[in-house]
Amino acid sequence: MFIVEQGGKIKILNSDGTTNTTPYLTLTTSTISTGGERGLLGLAFHPNYDSNGYFYVNYTNTAGNTVIARYSVSIDPNVADSLSRTILLTINEPFANHNGGCIEFGLDGYLYIGMGDGGSSGDPGKRAQNPNELLGKMLRIDVDSDSPYGIPPTNPYAGSLTVRNEIWAIGLRNPWKFSFDSVNNNLWIADVGQNQNEEINKVSSTASGLNYGWNCYEGNSVYSSCSTLPITYTFPIAQYSHSSGCSITGGYVYNGSLYPNFQGNYFFADYCSSKIGIVNSLNEINWSTAFTGSRFTSFGEDSNGEIYIAASGNGTIYKIIDASLSVDTFNKTNSKLYPNPATNEFYIKSNSIHFPVLVTISDSTGKLFLRESLESNVNPVSTTSFRSGIYFVTFKDKKGNYFNSKLIIK
Repeated sequence: MFIVEQGGKIKILNSDGTTNTTPYLTLTTSTISTGGERGLLGLAFHPNYDSNGYFYVNYTNTAGNTVIARYSVSIDPNVADSLSRTILLTINEPFANHNGGCIEFGLDGYLYIGMGDGGSSGDPGKRAQNPNELLGKMLRIDVDSDSPYGIPPTNPYAGSLTVRNEIWAIGLRNPWKFSFDSVNNNLWIADVGQNQNEEINKVSSTASGLNYGWNCYEGNSVYSSCSTLPITYTFPIAQYSHSSGCSITGGYVYNGSLYPNFQGNYFFADYCSSKIGIVNSLNEINWSTAFTGSRFTSFGEDSNGEIYIAASGNGTIYKIIDASLSVDTFNKTNSKLYPNPATNEFYIKSNSIHFPVLVTISDSTGKLFLRESLESNVNPVSTTSFRSGIYFVTFKDKKGNYFNSKLIIK
């Protein structure tokens, strides 16, 4: 897993929780400006990274302006070539805040860039609604044609002489962050609000030329008087007021296999409340309890669809897990762990699990403690190195079936 640090480093996080001694990439103060909302803000790997080694970053340069640049991996797959930079796009930022920062490749192969409105408060330059500005927009460019980039022919303003051709959608305040659903390819955008509402947008990935409303609207609420011309706005599918938080951090739709209760739900967080939110199929928001002091700033998704969350308040990466799992849930499959609570070891008794099975054990933060193959139910799983507490056990049998249970270590 690759971890982007605002200070300028990209690190590789291993499955055992350690990071490589040498960062994958380091951008120094001669390249970037940091602090506040500035710094290294985004990373996206080219869809053909395995063959071409290209990846792209979004950072604020020493002048405070947004830069989209391409780098290449070195001959060492764990280290990038720091001298391979090619700058694709530089966007002037009038203020230090609202830089957006998220970049993602869509299934169409194009690079999407979420841009904030340029900062200050209330979008004083009305840039988000100005089609001649790249600020306050979702951009879409083709990194594989022309130099430094091309315009996809299906962009809504491709070929226009009066509107910036890079624009895919307008009317965003500070999209932090956006993602594509890996199953149906819907685009989810979390847009940070001003003083009243934090909003979540969900649209088809093919819906172009949309206007998300800022600064005419903040969420569903009118913010400022705008043109009386008939304009069609795209309003959020969910929003929450500042009585519940103050700065949204966008995440992902859960498409993993470990936690069936999560399937199809969108996960996000609020930086101020340190709570994790879930948008369900009815577009209702449900909140976790507060993880005090966490200050969640980013999410990640692995190749299996499992979701991770980064807490800038304590520098920790957590795995999102379903803590509602119970011993009884496992027992419904005519299976059980015994003894449970356990002291030194436990066994699996089951008529439903087809051995051999892959056993993984994590704690309540998602940290992986054990991963091993179990050949039969007569083989024990050793827990001698575990501290007392509650753990989550997942079994994947040879037919690809998953089983989950809580395990208590005395």
